[in-house]
Amino acid sequence: MINADEDFKRMQNRKNLYIYGAKSIANIVYNFLAENQCTVKGFIVSRTLANPHCVKGLPVRLVYDMLPEKERICIIVAVLPRFRMEVVELLLQLGFCNIITLNDKYASELKRRLDEEQRVSWIADTEYELVIPEGIEKEHGILQRKGSPQSMRWRMDLRWIDHARQAAAAGAWKADGLTAEYERIYGRGEQIPGASAGRGTGSGNDSEGQESDIEKLANIYAIKCHVDKPVPHPIPYTYIREIQAGAALTQIRVCDCTDNTGDHISDKNRDFSECSAIYWIWKNGLKKEYTGIYHYRRYLDIDSEELQHQLEKGTTLINTVPCIMYPSNKYFFLTWYLYEYDWLLMMELIRKTKPEYYKTAQEFERGHFYLANNIFIMKTEWFDRMCEFVFGILLEIDRYYAERGFERQDRYAGFIFEVLYSIFVMHHAKEMKIAYAETVYLI
Repeated sequence: MINADEDFKRMQNRKNLYIYGAKSIANIVYNFLAENQCTVKGFIVSRTLANPHCVKGLPVRLVYDMLPEKERICIIVAVLPRFRMEVVELLLQLGFCNIITLNDKYASELKRRLDEEQRVSWIADTEYELVIPEGIEKEHGILQRKGSPQSMRWRMDLRWIDHARQAAAAGAWKADGLTAEYERIYGRGEQIPGASAGRGTGSGNDSEGQESDIEKLANIYAIKCHVDKPVPHPIPYTYIREIQAGAALTQIRVCDCTDNTGDHISDKNRDFSECSAIYWIWKNGLKKEYTGIYHYRRYLDIDSEELQHQLEKGTTLINTVPCIMYPSNKYFFLTWYLYEYDWLLMMELIRKTKPEYYKTAQEFERGHFYLANNIFIMKTEWFDRMCEFVFGILLEIDRYYAERGFERQDRYAGFIFEVLYSIFVMHHAKEMKIAYAETVYLI
């Protein structure tokens, strides 16, 4: 096992060295080996999707293609700690026996070091900077204009930083190109300072009068489930109403409001995730001027004073800070969350049943920005229109699979909701007044 930088010096006599992995840690391991005169023959992965074809001028090969050489090669497993056991088990099952791993603490240290280097170097020639604010979701950062923290900003998944670096190197971000691209698609949105940035406390200490005024204007729900992980503290605002998603699938109750009464799809929760509760809110919730959706562990970083201000001035939509994704939104979703047939079926249903959205959907799939997490506060008239569009497609997809006996239970509909919701907002962005707030992650 590799526990420190010095351990690479003892590998000079190793022959037929390969590195398992082709991303950040694999790159830095290669650099250490090359600096210590160790010859690396290539890189190994378990799938080609989302991996490059070559790294450092060396081939990236499928592990299954390496089986004829399994007794002659030595493999260094250079992946994040959470993937190490899975990779080692696969290699052992396939009969590879000469395997070297990185100590988990050391692997995390390598990733931290590399991230710090990349945050400075890869955007040095652009107008942007990558910052890691306190409380952001793990392995995510905020991309923003240098010296302009209140300008347009986006959340970035650091697992995709290599793709973003390539786009920046190709000049896509020159002369504030990101802002221009985003505003062409979604329009210019207002950036709301976080509750910790000086406008309120964000700690639930807002006046009772402000919270009461918000309750008159908005129904804001926090969606929970009986299998939720514990959080360090609840969302700190009294105007939040909790609703249990998937209540039809369990006798356990975690709050009074449940999504299994009236017109509901609670029994579909294993595929629809929080969207079974969103459907219930659409069909059964008390109608006020605004409808909001939070999660038990995620909510908008906006204090009561600023929220009341946004509602009273007629903001159409308050959304989470958008995500930026390269090489494309479609590539991202098909790599992690959806099957290609899910996407094809969704696009065909849009074309047939909602043709006015089809061009927008095409632009979205090749675009670089999407609205994540299904968290927002929206004027109810727009919320109803959005739900009609999104669930019109989603339930047709669900019906298609059900008729063929294909049981998923992999939350796929919740991810398609993110896609369809983003397409809806893209299509109507010029008609809306949109504001963006950071997201607070409790775990």
